Amino acid sequence: MKAGWPVRQVARELGNSDCVVRRCWNLWNRELSFTRTQAQDALDRLVVEKTTPSKEMHPYNQLLHRQPSKYG
Repeated sequence: MKAGWPVRQVARELGNSDCVVRRCWNLWNRELSFTRTQAQDALDRLVVEKTTPSKEMHPYNQLLHRQPSKYG
């Protein structure tokens, strides 16, 4: 375990079985790594969007490059 305690010692301290502690520890690690991945993806996406110029990003360019209206 992270603090250097064996699973059995943590289980005794919490009053649970080794299996419960191990399962909770693994689940927590899995969820934490998933959260980090999502956060990293979000950060990367923001950097790319802010540094990549494109017609679609600027509202004025959207007006200039809009398809002509059938009724106007």
